[in-house]
Amino acid sequence: MEASTTKRVRLLEKQMRAKAKGIGTFAVSLLAASLYSSCGCAQVSTQYPFCLQGDDYPGWSNCSFTSFQQCQASASGTLDECMANPWYRADANTVQQSRRDQSENDGPIPIGPPPR
Repeated sequence: MEASTTKRVRLLEKQMRAKAKGIGTFAVSLLAASLYSSCGCAQVSTQYPFCLQGDDYPGWSNCSFTSFQQCQASASGTLDECMANPWYRADANTVQQSRRDQSENDGPIPIGPPPR
């Protein structure tokens, strides 16, 4: 009876190690997938109106130019080309005033004891 119990314990240990290995593999693959999906390289900049595209910059990966001429200067001598950024939003670059800045009470700051 003792030999069969030892066999069962070894079998259970083996099964538990296999499950732990599977869980560890799953956790590592889940971590890798989450890191890959949060990669900033896949994001397109909406701050700049022109993008450089080509073999060195596939897709919309280099949208960092404020003018078409600036983009063309960077593309000069290469097979890259300049494209208008379809995600560019001109209003995304403007700074909105805060409520405090829009206040009508923009006069001088009074100095002295607080009013009673």
